[in-house]
Parts: sequence; C-alpha cells; structure tokens
Amino acid sequence: KVKNAEAFTEQMLNAGIVVTPGNGFGVSGEGFVRFAITRPVDRINEAIERMRKAGIRGDT
Repeated sequence: KVKNAEAFTEQMLNAGIVVTPGNGFGVSGEGFVRFAITRPVDRINEAIERMRKAGIRGDT
C-alpha cells in the first residue's frame, strides 16, 4: 500500500503509466488519482498488464 497520491503516481510512472494526483484538484482529491483514458483499448490493456507486472492493484 502506498502512503499518498504522489507516491502512487510515482509507482505508476515507474510502470510507464502517467496519472495525475487527485490532490491537484483540491483537498478532497487526496487519496485519488486521475486517469485520462483516451487511448485505444489495446493500449489500455497494455497499461493494465504493466500495472499487474509492477504489482499495482486497484485496491492499493
């Protein structure tokens, strides 16, 4: 488990996936990240596989 949105953002970046920390959208965004899902489905599936290989789970 990561300690905050910035740490999770760094973990995602290390997996080759860019996200935005939720606290950039205000205090209530802490603990969340923002994904812009604007890529074709095959690229999204590739990102999901990268997350899996990096040990990143949806409940972390």
